[in-house]
Amino acid sequence: MRNILITLSFLLAVTSCEKKCDCKDQNNKAAGKKADTTDKKVDGGNVKLDSLEKKLSYIVGYDLARNFGSKDIKLDIDVVKIALLEGMAKKEARLSREDIQKVMMEVRGKMMGKAKNTPKADPEKAKKAEENLKAGTEFLAKNKAVKGVVETASGLQYQIITEGKGAKPAATDVVSVHYKGTLLDGRKFDSSYDRNKPAEFPVNRVIRGWTEALQLMPVGSKWKLWIPAKIAYGLTPRPGGIIEPNHLLVFEVELLGIKGK
Repeated sequence: MRNILITLSFLLAVTSCEKKCDCKDQNNKAAGKKADTTDKKVDGGNVKLDSLEKKLSYIVGYDLARNFGSKDIKLDIDVVKIALLEGMAKKEARLSREDIQKVMMEVRGKMMGKAKNTPKADPEKAKKAEENLKAGTEFLAKNKAVKGVVETASGLQYQIITEGKGAKPAATDVVSVHYKGTLLDGRKFDSSYDRNKPAEFPVNRVIRGWTEALQLMPVGSKWKLWIPAKIAYGLTPRPGGIIEPNHLLVFEVELLGIKGK
């Protein structure tokens, strides 16, 4: 439950800003402060956690800070507060979607670099990650020559099984899909078919490979996707599953409908 809360709070904080905006806001001065909160004294004052709203607020804030702190990434509390207030007030975000993607890629790169260079890194896992990356890269190089397989600029590959006739969803749409996910060796790690219930989620709150593919698919389509690690989970797959660092993922996806924004 704790990891789910961390993930949700992080994704909500990031994806809520993915709407284009005027980045020259007069208040950008506040957003430009140097992010360093480690030396600030912690003073809870007279705040009492005596309601469900206050308790939930504390849990979200505490877990968000701990999650970033464990990765040695500093946050500016004043800017976080401004972002929360502006988001709750439904103001235009100060950063465009493209800017946010650049920032997140930079943060992810730093995290990956630190993980790679840390002396405590598991050499066996590092070796396995390299092997998985090589296997995925070699497979994709051959697979793109298969008849009917299309490769996009990001490295995503897809093959149309059934061509739909409906509308294509936008990044901010909520969609209904049936899907099955496997590794290259055929091992299945997830399936909505097994649950007998389609999945529903916003297009822009899943892995990048899915976000890209869904916006290309008309409703009623069924596609096969091959998603390279760089637009899947990369070096940080979900813990406890069979997906390893740098695994290429294979999906069969049916776009059943668009549920709304």
